[in-house]
Amino acid sequence: MDFKSLYQALSPTERERFAALAGTSRRYIEIHLVTRRKTPKQALMKSLAGACEAFAWPVTQADLLAFFYRTATAETASAA
Repeated sequence: MDFKSLYQALSPTERERFAALAGTSRRYIEIHLVTRRKTPKQALMKSLAGACEAFAWPVTQADLLAFFYRTATAETASAA
């Protein structure tokens, strides 16, 4: 699963908690990140990876980079 689908599966309360762990707002994630309108800078990318880890998601920082830069990860490349 990718960042967008995992995030959208969260309840509103969980989204607020995720945003707080990532050091940003729920609104910023939903307007800019889930839609890929903006690419997070290194510090935010690292914080997002930490929030993903806190939620026990199978998403690494490499997966986030692939999501935002629309590149294949090793896992998705081997599945193709």
